[in-house]
Amino acid sequence: MSEPSAITTKQLLKTMEKVGDQPLGLGNAAELVGKSRTFDFTFEYQGFIFAVKATAENRKTHMRFRANLGKIPYSYENVKSRSNAIGIVNLAGTMLGGKVHVSPEQRIMLADDFWFEEPLTPNLLMTKMVQVLINAKPYLGLLAESVNIPVMRRRFGGMQVAEQD
Repeated sequence: MSEPSAITTKQLLKTMEKVGDQPLGLGNAAELVGKSRTFDFTFEYQGFIFAVKATAENRKTHMRFRANLGKIPYSYENVKSRSNAIGIVNLAGTMLGGKVHVSPEQRIMLADDFWFEEPLTPNLLMTKMVQVLINAKPYLGLLAESVNIPVMRRRFGGMQVAEQD
């Protein structure tokens, strides 16, 4: 067992001793993962990859959301899809406050940063994450039709396999 795993296991056992027969719940989530000051994770939503990092700093919370929304197709691949993707990125950038941009490698990226005058809690983290997804959802649906999305689902022998770009 690696040293970080052993530390996490010890913290879990201490937490379980404290709560006795009570349910562990989200209030103890920070203790359970051993990261009471930072949450750092990635997830997939509608084929797009999102990364979240939240840090507690002096009773304030700093959250950073990043998403890889795929690559803009090259003109030789599909001129119409390229034109559509650029139009969607421009619209999304305007409607989401300039948080969507195209990298020099032609990747469409969503970047959002938040500061809160509240301590970091799993509830705050999940609430803000859902707000970002709700605001971005219409553009994600449109982009999925025009870009090469980062995670493609393929069927292989009855199993679904995720393939990253």
